[in-house]
Amino acid sequence: MIRSIGGSRAAQLLAGILVLVILVLGVFTANMYMRYQRYQAEIESMQPRMAQLEGIFKAHERIKTAAADAERELAEYVYPAVNNDATLNSEIQNRARSVFSDAGMQVSGSQILPARPSESVAQLRLDLSATGSLDSLEAALLGLKKSSPQILVENLRIEPVRAVRNNDTQSVQVNVRLFVFREGGR
Repeated sequence: MIRSIGGSRAAQLLAGILVLVILVLGVFTANMYMRYQRYQAEIESMQPRMAQLEGIFKAHERIKTAAADAERELAEYVYPAVNNDATLNSEIQNRARSVFSDAGMQVSGSQILPARPSESVAQLRLDLSATGSLDSLEAALLGLKKSSPQILVENLRIEPVRAVRNNDTQSVQVNVRLFVFREGGR
């Protein structure tokens, strides 16, 4: 006796449950695969940013060294921000006069000029007049270069002074415009 394809009620119920379980597993598997694809796409979209961060972490020491070098360079050329420009101007005027006097020049006058502000730094300026030999002028300019922060020369005018009898050294009259940078422009 061969049973019909339909079989018994219990077999049909078992086959229905089996088909239902397979469908549920198929839907679950498809859902999991779609989530996997979505997460994979997110990971791939993050990889350029992760590579960028990795590069920054690798370059961290070089960046730190470059920042320290820039800070030293800035300290060599720029005075820190101050509340009172008059005090700083006076200090710069005294230092410039001292440099020229120490080099053997006779300072005949100096005048503080108005500051030139910009976005990040201000330029504090000073006019100075002095008389002396060319060697003492060279020593004075070298002294300005060695000062820290450096006092820079914007304009230099040199004129010979009439020779005095029995004096072989050539004297010159020097008018120089000096300037320094100060942090905190405007």
